[in-house]
Order: sequence, then structure tokens, then C-alpha cells
Amino acid sequence: MKETNAIIERIRRVNTDFQRLELSVDETLLKIKPGQSMMARLTESWNPYLRQQWWPVNLSRGKLVVERPANEMYEPGQVVPVLGLVGQPFRFRGTGALRNVLLIAYDTPPTPLLMTIPWLLGNKISVTLVLVGSAVSYDTQHLPPEVEIELGDIPQLPADTKNPQPSTPSDADFSWRNQIMTLGWADQVFVTVGPDDELNRFSKVLG
Repeated sequence: MKETNAIIERIRRVNTDFQRLELSVDETLLKIKPGQSMMARLTESWNPYLRQQWWPVNLSRGKLVVERPANEMYEPGQVVPVLGLVGQPFRFRGTGALRNVLLIAYDTPPTPLLMTIPWLLGNKISVTLVLVGSAVSYDTQHLPPEVEIELGDIPQLPADTKNPQPSTPSDADFSWRNQIMTLGWADQVFVTVGPDDELNRFSKVLG
């Protein structure tokens, strides 16, 4: 792991809440694989805890593409110190035994999982992306049309509830319409959950 500079070459808004940054990076970062990330330093502080975790979503024309919230401000030509590679790559089964992959985002955007999609589709492997909890608000229109999208259930309050409060995505149980079927045919499952209560969320996933 080492610190290098990434140069923002292009910025593209992909939906109402997210933008994608096309980065010129050191050749070591071009070896990044799904499941790995890098830590970006956007302040003058060297404190590692003040870095942002940037997840790649694609490699395009020798550039590394990351997805960031749309409310963050960046400019073409901006230089960002980044530390990487961070983490271990996802371990896929052999392509001969891998036909259907299920990706699940629970109370968090699916960004950490998105880099798997180009590789899986390129190897004729079908992909289903399930968005559960607050992840249902993630706009998927920019994703490849071959990706099947399933949205989690949001509970509705009874009509006779006094002073009802509107349901929010984070109120949802860990369930979706075709849950039994999608879990049954999946040869492999990859999950990302909201970081504020990982143990509780993973226990629901495993339960």
C-alpha cells in the first residue's frame, strides 16, 4: 500500500444523488479488483481517519472510475492524494460453476459492489441487484439494462394508526418480493451493509 496522486479527468452526474469521477491514477491502482478500495485525502490533515473511502465502479480506457455523492464538489484537474490498495478482492467461484450472482445492498448505496457488474456480465453471468432498507432510494437507471433490480419491502402503517409518521426506507425489514427465488438460484452472493450497525445488519442477512 502506498500514497499516490489521482487526477480528476472527468466528472459525470449519473443520477440525482451520485456522480462519477474518472481518474488518472498510478499504474498500481489500475490493478484494483472488485472488493478493493482506496482512501482519499481531501483535507490538509494527514490523519488517516479523515480520509474518505473511495470505491471503484469501473476501469474505462485506462482510467479508474469512482462513484461519489453528488453534493460533494470536485473539479477537472483536481489532484487528490490516495492511499491504496485497501482490502482483499472478492473471491469468485470458477466461471464454469458461476451462472447467477446476487448482489445485496442493505441500508447503504450499492457502490462497493458495482465493480463486479462489468466483469460478471462480460463473462455471461447473470446479475441481480437487491436494494433493501435505505438502499431502495438509490437510482439505478444508469446501470446496465442486463442487471435485474429487486427493491426491498417498506412496511406501511395501519390506516387507523393515530398520528402516523411516514415510513422511511430504513424502517424496512430485510425482505423483497422474489427473495426465496433469487436466493435459491444464486450461485454466489455478495453483500454490503450500512457501516453504523454492521453486526445487526449482517445478522439479519445471515438469519
